[in-house]
Amino acid sequence: MIEVKLGNNSELRLEVLEQLKDYVDRIERHFEDYKRCYQENFVQKRELGLLDIPDDIDIIPGVLGVVVVMGYSGMAKQSIEDLKQKDPAVKVIQLNFRLDLKDLSKG
Repeated sequence: MIEVKLGNNSELRLEVLEQLKDYVDRIERHFEDYKRCYQENFVQKRELGLLDIPDDIDIIPGVLGVVVVMGYSGMAKQSIEDLKQKDPAVKVIQLNFRLDLKDLSKG
């Protein structure tokens, strides 16, 4: 689950943490429903020739919530620091001309 916010968005003060936790919780509680929906979607797209994918796609449980902060000003950096102070476990990536997923392991 990825929640994207601009660095100057006031929701980065606290609301984004609540939003992310709510989204992750909802997906985890209804995982089997989401899984069936995606499996059916993949089958339909494969049958229509829109995707060249194997028949046995394995959708596994486990949801990672990530906040992606976009912005080139100091406001984005300060917002990220504020988020991490409120919840040190939150995964945050700042988008600066590229998205580096290895930053997820840093927390």
